[in-house]
Amino acid sequence: MTLDDLRVFVAVCQAGSLSAVARDLSCTQSAVSQHVKRLERELGLSLLERHSRGVSPTQAGHLLRAAVTDGLSGIDHALLRIEELVRGDEGSVRITTGAATVRHFMSAAVVEFRQRYPG
Repeated sequence: MTLDDLRVFVAVCQAGSLSAVARDLSCTQSAVSQHVKRLERELGLSLLERHSRGVSPTQAGHLLRAAVTDGLSGIDHALLRIEELVRGDEGSVRITTGAATVRHFMSAAVVEFRQRYPG
């Protein structure tokens, strides 16, 4: 089970169609189907009901979709924060000194730093 498998599964549930997801991802319907089949094989049950006009999640599929949607949003948020850290857009700086030193000798530097790097 991979993140890609889970992302594709959620996309299929939302679209109701393997072929629509394949078009969106610029891949084949077979590739999309393999992602779903891998999940089904690993979990040991069907996640989608296949119809002549598309697919719909089974009861287990609904449960997995809800959990994956919540989990992926947390992962996506964490990845965004990590990218910000790598770029230096976010983070923290800790100055270990006395308050008098900061107040008298470093106050302008601290103010300038906070203006330049608000995150």
